[in-house]
Amino acid sequence: MAYTTFYCNENMLLDNWKYYHESNLMLRNLLKRTSLSPIECATIYYERMRNPESVSYDRSHLIQAFSRGHKNNAPLLDVHQVVLYQKDLDYITDARRRYHINWAQLRVLLGIIFFCRLYGSDTVALDTDFKMKRFGKCFDEQTEIMYHGGPNWDDGYNTVRGMYELSDVHHLLNRTGTDDIGCLYTYPNFALDKDDIIAFTFNVTLENNRLNLSKVAQELFDPKECYCTVCGEKYIAKRPNASLYCKECGAKKEKLRIAKKNANRVIDRN
Repeated sequence: MAYTTFYCNENMLLDNWKYYHESNLMLRNLLKRTSLSPIECATIYYERMRNPESVSYDRSHLIQAFSRGHKNNAPLLDVHQVVLYQKDLDYITDARRRYHINWAQLRVLLGIIFFCRLYGSDTVALDTDFKMKRFGKCFDEQTEIMYHGGPNWDDGYNTVRGMYELSDVHHLLNRTGTDDIGCLYTYPNFALDKDDIIAFTFNVTLENNRLNLSKVAQELFDPKECYCTVCGEKYIAKRPNASLYCKECGAKKEKLRIAKKNANRVIDRN
């Protein structure tokens, strides 16, 4: 697994390290963020590291390595539950109805909302290459990082595929530029009041700790669900993003197309 894999509960990850088969690099970086001493970090690292060739390591060198790099930076994530509200799901459904966002864009929008609820903040920072890659790894197919230019050379920025449409075209998310290569994304519907209803509870377990937002999206929404661009009615397509019209409006559109085609033939003959 790459170091960019996202885990909701990093303490659970450390306690069950062998279960996840993660990289030594991730193990080292997690241990550096704990309050453990360099000796304790070196001991745990040696016990849990991937060492298929049974290479012998000098204990003092490991301790020194953790002494040099031992910093108490961001504490380990210790999330046990993430709650989404009905207003969050309605926001996504309304985006499908009003802007006809495709399935890939829906997953990215859900991802930002999920991270906002997970961190308890209305803003998600995707301002570095690492953060964008880690966000992308939360989906079955890693979301590609795209570059978007601006009127000036320094207006360009990187972001995950689908985010530009959500923030700059439909304004479903508020984008703020940074001094780094990416941006901050604010969810404008984040604030809660006493009447908001819980619609979905994500309980973190050993199995779902490695976050897969594609599975969450499929649990909450139907990929084949569409909203007609003419009448606004909901309908089920044969496959995701397959059509723009419901059956009735599609038939009317086809009838008009054929009539126009026949009219053009008459004009050409004359």
